[in-house]
Amino acid sequence: MTQIGTPQHDPIPIGDVAKPPFVRLPDPLAMFARRAGRLRSLANGSALRSYLVFLADLGDIQHRLQDGLPEVDAVVADTIARARQFGMPPLDRSRFTRDTAFDEAWRRLLALADDIVMPESARLALTRVKEAGAAAEAEFIRGVLSNAIPADALAEHVFVAAVLEVHFARLAARLDAKMLRPVGQGACPTCAAPPVSSLVVGWRDAHATRFCACSLCGTL
Repeated sequence: MTQIGTPQHDPIPIGDVAKPPFVRLPDPLAMFARRAGRLRSLANGSALRSYLVFLADLGDIQHRLQDGLPEVDAVVADTIARARQFGMPPLDRSRFTRDTAFDEAWRRLLALADDIVMPESARLALTRVKEAGAAAEAEFIRGVLSNAIPADALAEHVFVAAVLEVHFARLAARLDAKMLRPVGQGACPTCAAPPVSSLVVGWRDAHATRFCACSLCGTL
């Protein structure tokens, strides 16, 4: 597994004009560990400490469960070409189908999550996900991918979303960034999910550029 150390930043070339790429695809073996570290840093002295630590623990699990995980089923070339032709994302959330990699990620996350310190209500929600049948699992997944999570089942969907984030980040990482095009205002060009945040980066050739971060696959 990739070990995450102190963040490294490229020197900013003073006077140069930034020429940022349209997208930067996610690095699944690094992004969740970095996210967990950032959340732990924010938790220090915060009134939301217990919640942020819970999310950091979940991020650690998202990172760890990838060790030895089967490869995802890559998107076929014809699908990518058709998506590019019609201005659609190559990862179509509405046509999501489970594969061996997703099923194993699901199993690992739900098992590892048992060790997280969480409120009793969250633990009960985890139990409901673990005991759900195939139809209920499909409904959980559909809720996350369609941005239509029921208000009374938010806790259950946190764990489901964590699995889907890993899976879609791994799918996105296998794409060719040069093949991606805009698919709509405020929509990720990889999977069309909405952004969860934006950030200003200091990469070489992209210094001081603001990117939106996809809430599902992690594409910037």
